[in-house]
Order: sequence, then structure tokens, then C-alpha cells
Amino acid sequence: MFRALGQPLRAWKKYLMSFLEARTYQLATAITCVSEDTKQSLVEDYGIAAEKITVIENPIDVQRIPVTIEQGNERTLLFVGRLEERKGIFTLLRALKLLEKIPNPPRLLCLGADMLSGRVRRWVEENTMNDIIDLKGHVPDSEYHALLQQCPIVVVPSYLEGFGLVAAEAMMRGACVIASNCP
Repeated sequence: MFRALGQPLRAWKKYLMSFLEARTYQLATAITCVSEDTKQSLVEDYGIAAEKITVIENPIDVQRIPVTIEQGNERTLLFVGRLEERKGIFTLLRALKLLEKIPNPPRLLCLGADMLSGRVRRWVEENTMNDIIDLKGHVPDSEYHALLQQCPIVVVPSYLEGFGLVAAEAMMRGACVIASNCP
């Protein structure tokens, strides 16, 4: 019974939050965002005057990111981001499920906080993919950069992404980036 109530409540909460978000943007005297796409979305979706918006893209710390890729992990994919619907994690997991039938399927290393109350871990367990999917959770920056150097393929399956800092850092060091075509 409570599960059935959860969906309408979640939809109502999402509606309320989008209203509050729009109102907050409208009341702001100035807005800073991370990309031209985000700025365009604020103008089109919320009716914000473009003159109110300044774009400052996230910087990449070139001193901290090695530009070489270690050898030996050619079949390891790296996903970095919060585990949530809009980051496309379930799209990625379903794609990997299709690949598990091939000999020596690629492994997936997931870095990021679980925002879905364990749904990703349950999906991995229910689909018996524990041997090829490693959910590490949130890791310190030093570990993230070390793993970024070890994985030659970074996957960004987001449905919506303001500025793909992970993709930019991966490209800077020469990794192959597989990304969704999203705004």
C-alpha cells in the first residue's frame, strides 16, 4: 500500500520542487552556471533573462591529472557520478547485461554516492552481475584520479548533464569517452 502511495507523493514532491526551483531562479538578481547549455535551459525552461546569467565553466586541474593511461585494464569501463536516474546508470547496466554473454565481457567500475536507496546494488545482485560490476561508492579525489588513470574507457550515459567534468578530465588524459547525446 505504501509503495503505491510513494509514486504519487514522489511526483507531487518533484512538481513542488520544480516550482520552487523556478521561483528561486526568477527572484535571483544574478545566476552563475557551468555551461552555455545550462544557460540556454534556464532561459528557455524558466524564462530567465539571459543578461542575468553568467557562465563560468568548471576548471580542470591539469596538475593533478596524469595524462597517461596505465596498461592492463583495457576491458574495464569507468562510470563516475551519483547513482541516480538522470545519470543513466540503469541504461548502462542494461547495456552491460547484453554484453555478459560474450566471452570475457568488460568490467564496470562505478564511483559515486548511491542516491537510489540501494536499487542499483539490488539490480546488480538480482541480475547476478557482481563479478563484472564493482560499486565502490563515493571515493576520495586521490582514489578517483588513480582509477581514472587506470581505466581507458569512461562512460557517461547521462540523460541531462550541465557540464561533463568527468568526460573532460577523461578526454584530457586520452581516455575514450562513451557518452549519451544529451542536453
